Amino acid sequence: MSEKVTEVACDSAIRSDMVWYSLRGYLTWVLVILISLVAVGFVRKSEIVTRWESLDSSRALTFEEWRTRQVGVKRWKVVLQRA
Repeated sequence: MSEKVTEVACDSAIRSDMVWYSLRGYLTWVLVILISLVAVGFVRKSEIVTRWESLDSSRALTFEEWRTRQVGVKRWKVVLQRA
């Protein structure tokens, strides 16, 4: 009887370890994918900002355009300082 209880306990422990390892593997892949998506998002955002800033600069900016550009520059400075 004691051997049967020990065997069931061992099987249960092995199953929980298998579940934990497989779950940990899935969570690792999810984390890798999320980090990749965030990195791609930052790259795309910097491309958009670069394109926006390289628009025709020969015309005078309106106050709203100038203010929007200044706010964007301040945000990027904060992001770069934190990195």
